[in-house]
This record gives sequence, C-alpha cells and structure tokens, in this order.
Amino acid sequence: MKKLSLLLFALLSLTVAQAQRAPRGMNYQAVARDLKGQVLADQTISLRINLLSGNTKATLVHYSETHDVTTNQFGLFTLVIGEGKTQAGVFDRVPWSTDDVWMEVGIREANKSNFAIISSSKLLAVPYAFHAATAAELVGKSGNTAGAKGDVNRDQPGVVSQNWSVFGNMRTNPTRDFLGTTDYQDLVMITNNIERLRITKDGDINIANNLKVGKDLEVGNDLTVKQDVFLNTTGGATTINGITTITNTAESTGKTNGALVVVGGVGIGKNINVGGNGDVDGTLNVDGITTISNPTQSTSKTNGALVVVGGVGISKNINVGGNGDVDGTLNVDGATTINSTLNVSGITNISNTTQSTNTTTGALTVAGGVGISKNINIGGNASIGGNTSFGGKVNIIDATESTSTTTGALTVAGGVGIGKRINVGGAAQLNSTLGVDGATDLNSTLNVDGATTLNSTLNVIGVTNITNTTQSTLTTNGAFTVAGGVGIGKNINVGGTSNLNGQVTINAPLNGSDNSDASYPLRVKGSNQGVVIEVTGSRSNDNNFVTFRDATQIWGRIEGETVTELEASSEYKTQVALYVLEGVATLADIAGLGVEGVAIAATLIGIPAAVGIAAQALAVVIRAAALVTEAVTWSNNVHDNVGVSYASGNGDYAEWLERGQTEQDMSYGQIVGVRGGKLSLRTDQADHYMAVSKSPIVLGNMPVANREKDFEKVAFMGQVPVRVVGKVAIGDYIIPSGNHDGMGLAVHPAEMKLGDYARIVGVSWQEAKDAPLNLVNVAVGINANDLTSKMVAMSQKMDSLSQKTDNILAFLQGKAPLQTGNAVGGVPSGKVDKGNASAQAQTSLVKTLSDADFDRTIDKLSPQLTQYFGEAKAQLIAKGINPNANPYLAEFFKDPITSVKQLRRDPTMSTQWGRFDQQLQNKTKK
Repeated sequence: MKKLSLLLFALLSLTVAQAQRAPRGMNYQAVARDLKGQVLADQTISLRINLLSGNTKATLVHYSETHDVTTNQFGLFTLVIGEGKTQAGVFDRVPWSTDDVWMEVGIREANKSNFAIISSSKLLAVPYAFHAATAAELVGKSGNTAGAKGDVNRDQPGVVSQNWSVFGNMRTNPTRDFLGTTDYQDLVMITNNIERLRITKDGDINIANNLKVGKDLEVGNDLTVKQDVFLNTTGGATTINGITTITNTAESTGKTNGALVVVGGVGIGKNINVGGNGDVDGTLNVDGITTISNPTQSTSKTNGALVVVGGVGISKNINVGGNGDVDGTLNVDGATTINSTLNVSGITNISNTTQSTNTTTGALTVAGGVGISKNINIGGNASIGGNTSFGGKVNIIDATESTSTTTGALTVAGGVGIGKRINVGGAAQLNSTLGVDGATDLNSTLNVDGATTLNSTLNVIGVTNITNTTQSTLTTNGAFTVAGGVGIGKNINVGGTSNLNGQVTINAPLNGSDNSDASYPLRVKGSNQGVVIEVTGSRSNDNNFVTFRDATQIWGRIEGETVTELEASSEYKTQVALYVLEGVATLADIAGLGVEGVAIAATLIGIPAAVGIAAQALAVVIRAAALVTEAVTWSNNVHDNVGVSYASGNGDYAEWLERGQTEQDMSYGQIVGVRGGKLSLRTDQADHYMAVSKSPIVLGNMPVANREKDFEKVAFMGQVPVRVVGKVAIGDYIIPSGNHDGMGLAVHPAEMKLGDYARIVGVSWQEAKDAPLNLVNVAVGINANDLTSKMVAMSQKMDSLSQKTDNILAFLQGKAPLQTGNAVGGVPSGKVDKGNASAQAQTSLVKTLSDADFDRTIDKLSPQLTQYFGEAKAQLIAKGINPNANPYLAEFFKDPITSVKQLRRDPTMSTQWGRFDQQLQNKTKK
C-alpha cells in the first residue's frame, strides 16, 4: 500500500449556523496524493483530527475525532472539524481564548490500526471566532454601555467596572479595578502590532520611542542619555549640585571647539586646573599669587616658561633665579644682587683696593665661576680652588727641579688630564692611573700599579700577559673586557665556557678529504654528546633546525612542524570530514535507511515513530561515543607524531617527481599516476602507479631553487602509508580507485581481474576496518608489469591457439584455406598488447545515487542528524576537547545538514561516497 500525503489547498473556514451564534465547526479541504505526487482519486481514507494545547510536542488533547472520507476524481475531499466521530473531549470546551491551540492531522492506511501523523500546525486568526460568543463579557455581564436605556448612570461617561472598556470606565475601585497582571508576567502595550511600551514583571518600564513630559521630571537615581541633551531651550537655569565630569577627550583649538564649549562667560568660584594649553583673548586679572611651574629655560625673548610680547610693569621686587638678558638700559637705584649671569659689553673698573686673602674677601668676590675670553694679568699671588681651563699656551718659566710630587716648578695635588702628547725631558714616574686619549707606543716594559684607561690605539710589540683571574659572566665583566670588536690574526684558545650572543661565521679555507678531521671548519670533540640546536619559538615549517647550502643556493634542510600547521593542512581537514561521513553512515544504519530499486534510490521508506525514537536516540549516542573516541585517539596520535621532516625510523626511499602543469598540490598517501616522469591524479593514462611519500629516509632528485613547490616526494621502494577506502586484509593488492582522487582499493588476490594487475601500487602489510579512509602500510616497489605481461601473454597465446584450431577445422571442412605463421592469432608470439590489458574489466568504486536523491534523504533525516551531531559535540566537550578551536570542525557542528551536502559534492571524496552508496544498496537487498 502506498503511503499517503495531504496537500492542503484551502484555509480552514467557519461553518456558522446563525449570524448571532458561535460557529459549530471548521471546514477542512485537502487533496490526497501518494509519495510520487500522484492524486489518489475515488479512494476511501481515514483521518484523525486532534486539537492540542502548547506546541508540536504537546500531549494535552482537548478534543479528538475521526472521519472516513472518500476522495473525488481529483483526489479532493471535504470534512467539518467538530462533526466527526468523537474520540476524546468536547468540541465546545476547547479553550480558544486562553490557550494556543494546535491542530494535528493523522492518516490511517487500509488494513492498518494506527494513525500516522502527517501535519501539526498552530491555528491562527480564523478559529478564534469561537471566542466571539464570550465577547460580551468584555463590557460587563449585563451588556449595558454608558447611556443605555434604563441605566441610572446613563448621563455619566464610561462603562461600569470591573471589565475595562474602550469607552472609559466609571465607579472604579483601585483595589480590584486596574490594568495589569496579577501573575509574575510583563504588561505589554502594542500599536500597529508593534510593541511600544513594556512594564516588566519586576516593575521596570521600557519605552520603544519618544517620551514627552509636560511638566517636571524627577529621576531618583542615575540618568543615562545616549544622544544629545538640550537644556533650558526656552528659559530657566541648570543647577548641578554634584561633581560634573566630562569624559570627552576632544582637543580645543579655538573658542568654538573642544570637549566643553561655552558661548557666554564662565564664573568659577574656586580653583581651576587646566592640563593643556590655555588661550585668553581678553584681559586676565589675577587677584592672588600666580605660580608658573613650567621649567622651560629661556634662551631669547620668544621662548621660556612665560613669554610676554608687550611690556611688563612690576610694582615691586622681581627675583630671577637664572640668567638675565637685558638688551636695553638697566638702571638700578639701590643695592643689586645678581644671583645668575651678568653680561657687560663695556669696560668694568673696580677701584676698590681691598686685598684678597680667600675666596670671600677682596675688591671683587664672585661666589660662582668666572669665564674670561682673553688675557688675565694678576699682579700678586693667584690661588685657584676649583677647575682651571687655559685656552692658550701656558708657560711656566720656573726651573725648580722636582724630586717628589710636592716639589718642582709645577706641582699638582690631584690628577692631571692631558688631551694630547706629553713630552718629558727627564725621568717620569707613574705611581697610579695613566689616562691616554691618543696613540701610545710602548717599546719596552710598562709597569702600572693602578688602573689604566686607554682611549685610543694601544700597540704592543711584545707578549702581553693578563694574570687577573676574575671570572666572566657577562660581556661587561672579567679579567679582560673589550667594548668593541676584537680582531685576532692567529689562534685563540679558551679554557672555559664561551657564550657567543651574536652570529658566528667560520670562514676557514680548508682542503682535504671527508675522512679527515682537519678538513672540517667546525669540530665538536671531548664529549659523549654532539650538537644541540634550539630555535627561537615553535618548531614550525619556517624554522629550519639545519640548512644545507653552498655559495649559490639551499640544497636541503631539516625543518619542524607545529600543531597549528598540522591542523591547517588539507590532510587533517579531510580526516575530520571523514569522521563526519562515518557519522552519516552510522545514522543510516540506525534509521533503517533503504531503497525500492534503482529507480527510486535513496527515497526514505519510513522511520519508526513514537516509541522507537527513544531507542534510536540511545543507539545514536552509543555509536557517537565510540566514533568520537576513535576520532580523539586518531587526533592524539597525529599530534604526538608532530616532529621534523627528516626523522629516523620507518620510512621509504623516494625521489622528487614533477607534477603535471594542471595538477594541484598532492598529499602523502595519495595514489598517483606517472607518465613520462610527470605526476597526475589521473590514473587512466599512466604507465606507472605510485604513492606520495610521507617521510622518506632517502630523498633524491632534489629540485633546483624555487622549484620545490612544483614537485612531490614519491616513494620508489619501502613501506609507505597509502590511503585506502574500505576494508583491507594483509596480502591484499592495492590499486587506484579509478576516480582520480588519490584513493586506493584493496583487492584480494583471488578476486583480481586481468586489468587490475597492471595497476598494482603495492601489497598491504597491514589490515584495516571497513572505513571511509584508512592509512595502510603498503610495500611498494614490486614490478607488477612483469606479472601482467605473463598473464596477458598467456591469455593471448590461448586466444591464438583457439583461432588456429578453428582455422584447421574450417580447412578440413573445406570452408577456408589453411593459414600459417602470424596470420592467425593477432599479436605475434612474445609480444604483449598492454593496451588490451588495460581495456580488460577493472575494479572500481563510484557513486550510484544522485546528489539530488541524497539531499532529499538527508532532509528527511534532518532531526536525527542534528541530534547525532549534538551528541557528538557533547562527547568531545566531555573529553576535554573544544570543537570550536578548529574552525573546520566548528563549521560542521554549526550547520551539519549543509555541511554533509557539501561533503557529498567534494570531488576528492568520490570513492568514499561510492563505498557509502554500495553499503546502502547492500542493506536494501537483505
């Protein structure tokens, strides 16, 4: 029996017995069709109508009835809801005015006992005409309105309480007559079907648009205004009793801009502090002390902490802490104290003859220093307590010999700094530090008891021994420190640890064989270990641990890989997608997915409803948990194996081979075709079938500089991880899928077809489960063409013998001349027609369901798929994995239905979907 569906083409209508009475039922019309969309004409069907409260999952049935109807020649039928065979409840007691009422329609096929739900929808405006019968209660039980005949209050406006009227109410009692809610719910005011005002259940008032207040407005607490505020637009004043803070940071460049702009004057009763510049265009009167704390020095009339363009009148004292520069006449009537610079352009005569016995007595005393540009002549003794600088030659003509530091023509109690050469005609004795700024040539021994600072070149012809044993921990300490570079012409020997903080270049032009230590510029000796290389940051592809190059280019390297780079790779994304695909297959098993032949492939026959849903959900959870555990294990293994590209251990022997011009980047484990030394994912035109290597031990044919991006590492011999779809047993032959997607198929030797032998990539040394993608350890390097040639030659020889036998029989019967040599049998003996071999039957795995049929099936399974992925995400979180950390995985969980449909159309996964379709067909045949 075909399943039925209803196409509703007419809205519910009311059947009204009388204009003044409530309707007794609702008309319902529909067209019955089967799942192919064909009209069910002149057939009897049974329907059940349930009127429910709540939503689509509600279980409270207010009224239920059944109808047996017969469709007409167009499949149309009509019934009245409310006039069927009552199964439960009373139609007149359906709570139209208090509940949201839903209508659920069920259909029962012939010879079936249960109704199958085909629709459930919320009833909107039309059915609420049933509520019209109680409309009078809105204006009072008596039905009287203001001014009605017989009403003693007919001259008063409004309607008697308790029900509120649009005409207004009278004789209200605020304890019982009010507009609002008595339960913990919001009160909402709506116009034009748009919410305008809401009084929340907690008492807050939300207004959607403008609020106009005719008189005073009092705010008990904070006032927050998000847009402009206009105060006193028609008069009045604004008084602010608290602190006012303006957080706007706009700079002011004039009187009309800035964070605060005042058109009129401003009166400030107390202090004002300005953090930036202040510009006053009018008179500034300061009644109190004015302090300018800016410490800027003044070097002219136009700069300094205070600059005045005009004159300055000062009625009382002025004190200047620094230099004073007066360009005009300075008249001083009283005593003058100059605490800083005094510049005098003319001759100054001091006629006072007082003798000086110290720095505080004499005709002229100066507390600070004195700078004299030209000659100074002193008639008596000169005692200088501080520094003395001579710009010209100083001649000391006293010939007194020096026998100690306190005797001689010139005695200096302190040190002596000499900027240039010093020539000493007699013996020189240095008891302490010697500071030399220029070149110093020492042709013999220099003994210095104190510290010595050399500010220029020191040339030492003899051996220099530094016997100080101070250890060095930095570049600034130790027995010998050099601030600049050090050039050493010959050997340097370091007895302790050496820390080199900059780049080290060893440029040693050595020659010799590779088995001689003397041939190597860098040797590491004297330890059980060799060399440790630690790069800054993570071990990414951009950080090379070791780089091998010559003077022209880089020829090899050892590089790392980070977890982030791993998760961004196409291989990682593909594996994540495959676990999602496995989830779709899991759901297909649970849902009982099937097909009715090839013509209606992937059409959903049915999913057990009602009671079976809980069991399905439990099964999904169990399968999801197992699948997620497998995914997590895979992810952990991949992350643990992140390392450097050249790693010792398992691997293969590979070479770089160039991709074809139109080929995209390839991934390890993919099966490729090789023709004329060029790689391609197409395997129908290849003369060799190989696999992309993951981590070869030996890698030859290194591309030249900047060409590596055009090449792939291809395994020639060894154990290679190969991408295989479906179940794999040890000893299976691995051949290309035939879909040109880099995937392989496992074929048991007993099931190999003649055309498969020429496409053998290798032999599996590992078994794997029946999964969308397996990485199987495959032994490559077997010369499969030899085996193919023998089998094809045998087949051709048998064909040739058969043709010769037929020719002999025909000759004996007189039907044909006897043929000899190569005229019979086609291909000459010993030659193999490889083209004929490739044309033989081959094993393949392709999609058999159309994408459109698949989409319809997925749409039917949308609730279960959404539940499945929700459970899978919860399992990941429970295991401490954040699904949102990987954008590719997060996108799947965000919209699983769309993601699965896109995955179906991914050309790189054609083989996986072919396996899915094959499994689906196998299920339907059982």
